[in-house]
Amino acid sequence: MNKRVKPLNCPVCNRQLKSQKSIERGMGPVCAIKLLEKENEPPKGQMSIDEYLQEGDEVDMWSS
Repeated sequence: MNKRVKPLNCPVCNRQLKSQKSIERGMGPVCAIKLLEKENEPPKGQMSIDEYLQEGDEVDMWSS
């Protein structure tokens, strides 16, 4: 008996996953790179620590 396997699609772009590596990863290579880049970004509107330090605003967390 020959089973037909439903093709898997990338959850990000909805394109069909073709390579075995993409199927194992669960998304295409371009979307995987984009997702990794997004994970390293601060949320929209949130200042990064580097931006904060460049402004020169220092907060002493230990004094009241």
